[in-house]
Amino acid sequence: SEVYRSIDFGDTWSLQGISTSIFTSSTFGNYSNTLLVDPINSSTIYLGGLNLWKSVNGGVTYSEISDWSRYHHFINSNDDEDIQLHADQHILLPSLNYSNTNKKVYVGNDGGIQKTDDISTANNQLISGWDNLLGGGLGITQLYSGAVSPHNGRFAGGAQDNGILLDLGGGNNGWKQPETGDGSQVFFNPTDPNIVFATNNYNKLKKSTDGGQSFSTIFELDETTSLLIGPSIYIPNFIFFVGGDQLYRIVEFSNSVQVVKPALSSGAFITKVAGSTIAGTIWVGYSNGRVEYSLNGGLDWSGDVSDVNAANSYVTDIDIRPSGTNELEILVTFAGYRQDNVWRVTENNGTLNWTDISLDFDMQVNTITHHPNNSDWIYAGTDVGIFASEDYGDNWSTTPTNVDMQPEFSNEGPLYTEVTDLFWYFSPTEGVHRLCAATFGRGIYRSFSLLTEAYVDRTHQGVNEGTISDPFHTFLAGERKTRRSSAPIIFLDGGTYDEIDEPKLFSEQLYIKSEASTGAIIK
Repeated sequence: SEVYRSIDFGDTWSLQGISTSIFTSSTFGNYSNTLLVDPINSSTIYLGGLNLWKSVNGGVTYSEISDWSRYHHFINSNDDEDIQLHADQHILLPSLNYSNTNKKVYVGNDGGIQKTDDISTANNQLISGWDNLLGGGLGITQLYSGAVSPHNGRFAGGAQDNGILLDLGGGNNGWKQPETGDGSQVFFNPTDPNIVFATNNYNKLKKSTDGGQSFSTIFELDETTSLLIGPSIYIPNFIFFVGGDQLYRIVEFSNSVQVVKPALSSGAFITKVAGSTIAGTIWVGYSNGRVEYSLNGGLDWSGDVSDVNAANSYVTDIDIRPSGTNELEILVTFAGYRQDNVWRVTENNGTLNWTDISLDFDMQVNTITHHPNNSDWIYAGTDVGIFASEDYGDNWSTTPTNVDMQPEFSNEGPLYTEVTDLFWYFSPTEGVHRLCAATFGRGIYRSFSLLTEAYVDRTHQGVNEGTISDPFHTFLAGERKTRRSSAPIIFLDGGTYDEIDEPKLFSEQLYIKSEASTGAIIK
């Protein structure tokens, strides 16, 4: 890295110094590169790359004041992370009233947002002076995928430069990161809650036998044979299919590895793998738009069947119609801000028919899924949220109307957020499937089930699902979740509800019965 300085408002520049340590590769500075000149001393500058560096002579020489490798060290019995800086610095921002007595600085990096109350004392030791603001409830994790345990309903996922994340209990503070790097996918063994699998950088497949507390590697590819975030699936007969330049079949209990699809001569990587839960049907999509399938677990392959306009585009997702239907009928999505990137594939006497069911505006579609109980209901995750269809893609709309938004912007999923993965959670207590969404920047969302009765308690601060044990916090939330029910009732308790004078509450005619308990006041 080279640092230049101008003292004539940019008319001329002079080289101050050169460092070979700030960026660890020739292209690293394109990804993480930030500079802060001390507001009260222009000879002191801070430069961020992989770590954070400081110069007190205007950029001639530097000293390292953070160490990302210490970020995951623990310094007490509670396994609280130390307060060292995460890797990959993107922005440095001094406080508005920065002075000799207030040298507070915020940094944005791949770990989120961190701050120090005195930048002059920051160092690369364990006790570094940095605080991680994610502990304050910021839901900004960038997730590539999500999963939910069938044993306890706890969530997990793979995150950008934040490894494998699992909810090990304890609510928002119960999330742990047992693996670093870039997390890809998490899989739960369906019969043993102690066995958890996960993949991270370049499809390294790892196994945990202690419920996700720790992992060991059982198979790995590298950057020459796999994408950074490579695709893989885990089907109920304890078999993994892992995609790189080749497709690998791995049996869980023997850890045997077999190549079931060799590399293509084009050099394309596998970008998506989909598998049947009851038969031997496997689908693969490639970085060049190629799509193939096998009906016998990978022994024989169809050859390229992607004779569509979107060919030569990266395959972002493939979803097979749910069990009990024709497993040659799939949904396929391709990369690109375009209107020919969502396709419905049906089969008739061995012939595959491709139908364009794309959204009616240019949009990147990252993931698609069928409803488990009604395969005509499908959901697409895009760079701006979730869209739904109840007629197998003939017509699309946003998810059901949210009265907190104007109708033209209605969306009840993660609004204006990049949705990277859609998956389902079956709630045994309710007997319903809930749609879940992993997002790149807003964590994981889960849909509510439709309520005929909603409980609201102004004093309650839980997750807020509207049940008697976990009531909503506001009257409007209860109204929103019961308005499409046949006989909605909202039970109010605890505190004052000062919301009904808002104009949006009267945007539609409502037929809702509200019952106020002792202590509740409605204004």
